[in-house]
Amino acid sequence: MLALILISTLIPLYCYGPAVEKVNLQIIHRHKIVGQFSAQKSEIGDLTVYESNSSVTSKFIRVRISYQIIVVLKNGVLEESDLKMTVNGRLRTHSQTTKDGDSYAFFKNGKAKGKLHDDITHTTIMLYFDKPLGIGRTYSEEEGLFCEILGGAPDTYHKINSKGKKNTYRYDGELLRHLLIETTFMDFEMMLELGDGQAANTINASAPTVAISPRTFLWHPSQFVKGIRICTPPYLEDQNVRCKYGEKEVRIYHSRAHS
Repeated sequence: MLALILISTLIPLYCYGPAVEKVNLQIIHRHKIVGQFSAQKSEIGDLTVYESNSSVTSKFIRVRISYQIIVVLKNGVLEESDLKMTVNGRLRTHSQTTKDGDSYAFFKNGKAKGKLHDDITHTTIMLYFDKPLGIGRTYSEEEGLFCEILGGAPDTYHKINSKGKKNTYRYDGELLRHLLIETTFMDFEMMLELGDGQAANTINASAPTVAISPRTFLWHPSQFVKGIRICTPPYLEDQNVRCKYGEKEVRIYHSRAHS
C-alpha cells in the first residue's frame, strides 16, 4: 500500500513526459451525457502505473457513482491495485490486490478474501489503452477474479464478469472508441471525447464515427444533441450519413448489425 501512495505522489511529476498516455471518455445513459471518465498510463522506470477516475450522476434513478482505480505493474506483472467505488457519497466497495511473494492477496472492504497463485499480467483498466489481442482473460481489480474475454465482430471484444454481466469494447485500430457497460445499477455507454480543437458547431469530415446499441444513433460528442430522429431511413449498411439537425451538420454512422 505504501508503494501506491508513493506512486500517486510521483505521477504528477511525469504528467508532461512522453511516457504518459491519457484517455478521456464521455459516459452516456439514455442518450444523455451523465458523466466523465479519465485515465492515464505512466511509465516510470520498470513500473507501469494506471490511474482512472470516473463519476456518473443520473437524475432518473437518483444515484451518483464514482470510481477511482490505481494499478501498478513491475516489468509487466501486477504489483498491486486499489479500487474505490462510492455511491451517493458513501464508500460501497474498496478492493485491494497486493503481491505477496509468489501469490497475491485480495482484500475487499478490509477483509481478506483469498489468494491467487497465477501471475497477473493483464487487468481490466488496460482495456482502455490497448486492444486485447491474444488475451483470453483479464483480472478484475474490483472482484479479485479473472474475467473471460471473447472476440466478437472485427475490433470488438466482450468482457464477462462473474455475474454474467458483459462489457463490450469497440476499437478503431488500437484506440478504444466505444464501450457498452452492464452494471447492477444501470447500463450505460462510453465514447471517446473530442479534444478542444474540435469546435462545437463544426464537424471534421475525416473524424471517426461509431455504431452503438440497437435503434440508437450516436454522433460526435461535440455534436451531442437530445433526440435521435434526425434523418429518414433506410440507410445502407455501414453508410456514413451527413444530416442536418437545426443549424448543425452531423455525421452519423449506421450499421445494420446494430439496427
